Amino acid sequence: MEKLSNIMDGSSLAELEVQIRCLVDNPATSGWLRLALVNLLQRDPVDACKDIRLLDEVATVRMQLIEQNALNLLRDCEARSL
Repeated sequence: MEKLSNIMDGSSLAELEVQIRCLVDNPATSGWLRLALVNLLQRDPVDACKDIRLLDEVATVRMQLIEQNALNLLRDCEARSL
């Protein structure tokens, strides 16, 4: 599968939708992403982009907090073993 930045170079909306459908049909694509892509094709693109940006921000903060909690647990375990 091409990188999306390569797809955008001179492609049409129809070509992009073909690429999206290829992602949807790809067995390696998660069920969650598959549903999101199908819904993306049915939504207003401006609203979808706003929601995607917010989702990215929330997911990033969640990931960072989980990583920080894991590091804190590791430090606690190391401190107890000293």
